[in-house]
Amino acid sequence: MDYLSLVESKRQIITADWFTPDLLTPDCQKYLTIERDTATRQWVIQTEAYVGVIPLTAEYGIQIRPKSGLKNLTYMLYRSGLLNRSLETPFEQTVPYDIPDDDLESFFEGLISSFLEAVDGIKRWGLIRANVREEAIAYVVRGRIDYQQWIRRLPQTFGLPIPQQIFNTRIDNLPNRVLRRCLEYLVASPLKYVPRDDVLARLEYFTPLAPSFVSQQELDELEQDLVAGRFPSSRYYYLPALNLAFLIFRGAGLGLGENQDVTFKPILINTADMFEKYIRVLFQETVHVLDARAEDGKQIPLKFYREGPQPIFIQPDILIRFGGSTVFVADVKYKFAPTPQDHYQLWAYMQAHQVKRGGFVSLAQNARAGNKNPAWFKRDDYAVFDYAFDCIDIASAERQLQGMVSALTNELLL
Repeated sequence: MDYLSLVESKRQIITADWFTPDLLTPDCQKYLTIERDTATRQWVIQTEAYVGVIPLTAEYGIQIRPKSGLKNLTYMLYRSGLLNRSLETPFEQTVPYDIPDDDLESFFEGLISSFLEAVDGIKRWGLIRANVREEAIAYVVRGRIDYQQWIRRLPQTFGLPIPQQIFNTRIDNLPNRVLRRCLEYLVASPLKYVPRDDVLARLEYFTPLAPSFVSQQELDELEQDLVAGRFPSSRYYYLPALNLAFLIFRGAGLGLGENQDVTFKPILINTADMFEKYIRVLFQETVHVLDARAEDGKQIPLKFYREGPQPIFIQPDILIRFGGSTVFVADVKYKFAPTPQDHYQLWAYMQAHQVKRGGFVSLAQNARAGNKNPAWFKRDDYAVFDYAFDCIDIASAERQLQGMVSALTNELLL
């Protein structure tokens, strides 16, 4: 397959002879925009913050490569919690550093292989089974006798079947339904490196599970349980498979619903969403040792107006909290430097949470390499920082960011 090779979040002129705009499907509008350059009389594509492969025809496709390289993308995916990570193995031993930077197809099918291996782990340790209570009447006692019903029927019940409650274990539960649906999706996918029979073999694990409706609300609740650590500790071996299933579904823009056909869609990773989760993890690790917390402001939205006909909620990306109070707020921007509109928004966050410190974590570019990092913006006793995170030199960027967050949090807790 011939690929149009693009870089995420970048505007590029298309020079391929085979390309015409009618090859782009309506689904492509989510990932890129196209326009005609009047000066060069060529098509120009502006990609959004996504990484992945978009098949156009059997012969042609578009690959959107990460600006930071696949190795660094893999690292951020692991650190953000979006990828499988062994609970026993140190992180340095789990990152596949030998991933070629230009082989996106191999990279994504590597994720699928990891998902299948995680499902094998579930098979070894056992599927989650839930106890289901059923009413029954039988001559042999197999469960808990319903004494109230039995007494009401005395004396005519002598010699007749006994009313009782029987508890059966079933695998029909939300985690298993999500995994089965993901396998059904992969069966319908045109995989290049992973044999279809390998996927079908894992699907057989869930044969007793009948297809059933799963609402988007249930999926959101399950994902929040994973993020908040509310999943049963005895079933922690489910987490790698579920995290990868969510990554595959989210990347393909798929939901689970009643009577939906399983159709293939290209898997693309929303790198802006990944970057936000990754930065929040760095904040959490930093402030945890200071007995503070880094929370997702979207999970605990705050009303901006105390009174009004319609509530308007403030939802910053990161809240640093100590006790019951907010210490400072931060917003993650997957772009080079925040805009004036971003600054207005951050000031609204600071006003609503009644703090005098806030800031941005944005992306570094070469033009800012020699500038002071972070840059500070001050007004009276209010201050806003903008830390430019270098996704190429991640190790150094992590140390500098965590050092800044630690110093700022210590200062505000004094």
